[in-house]
Formats: sequence, C-alpha cells, structure tokens
Amino acid sequence: MRSASVRIRPSILLFGDSITEFAFGLDGQIGWASLLASTYSRRADILSRGFSGYNSKHALDVLPAALGNPTGESNARVPLLFCTVFFGANDASMPSARQYLNIEDYTTNVRQIVTEIRSRSSSIAETKDGADETVTEDNQEHSKKVKRENLPIILLTPPPVSSTAWDHYCT
Repeated sequence: MRSASVRIRPSILLFGDSITEFAFGLDGQIGWASLLASTYSRRADILSRGFSGYNSKHALDVLPAALGNPTGESNARVPLLFCTVFFGANDASMPSARQYLNIEDYTTNVRQIVTEIRSRSSSIAETKDGADETVTEDNQEHSKKVKRENLPIILLTPPPVSSTAWDHYCT
C-alpha cells in the first residue's frame, strides 16, 4: 500500500477581540471569517484566535499562545500566508471602563503585536535553507519568498466614535 502525500496548507491567522471570536457567525448567520474560509477552501487553513472582552494590552499576553507557541520561545516559526489583527473596540470604550486604553497605549500595543507576529512567524513560501528562489513567468521575475518583515498583516480597527453624537442617538 502506497502512502498518500499530504500537502501542508499555509495558515491565515485571525487575531482579535470578540469581533474575531464570533467572526464565523452567530445564530446561524454567516460571518466574515466564514466567507474568508470559503474563499481559501483547500488552499489555506483559517486559525481564528478571538478573545471576547480583550483589549490590545491583553492581546500581548496571549499572543505567543495564539501563534501556537505557548512557551514564548522565538525559535518556533508559525507558517502564515497572512494575518489579521482586529483590536480597538474595547480599547476605545469609555475611560471609566476597565478595558479602556488611551490612544497612545493602543498605538504602542498594536505596533508591538505586529512586531511579535513578524518575529514569531514565517512565510509559507520560504525555502528550507532560507534562500530566495525566483521564478520566471511571462518574462517577469517573482520572488517565492516573502520576508518576515513583509508578511502581510491586515490591521482592522473600529471607526472613530463621537461621544456627543452617541449620547444624542441614545436619548
């Protein structure tokens, strides 16, 4: 009996708060992660790492585990096609809320999250020896290796909120 070879698929990491946690949908509804999974069906695995109630500061604490490396050792690499980071709704809560963070801390945390993801992940297109391979297609050269610094990370943030307009809407 011959053993079938299994192709390892790249992963797409969805990292965020409750908007990510429930991104596959609620109560039978289709969410944005479901649409993404459908689009990348049989080409990439979707890893949903959503944490309800978390702000960007909390996210830094769980990031090593979300990347599949709970020990925090930087030598383990997670092969990613791309990553989404969706925090900010809880950070932008009212200053009296426990999840609130000022904009400066939020900015610093998101930058740290991006840096950590890039340092602990690798592109699925990297070669075993780490060297760039180029292929010629229609007389154009395309690099097969995406350097970690160029790993696509899509930052999703909530829209700005006007407290005055919100108070007016609620009354």
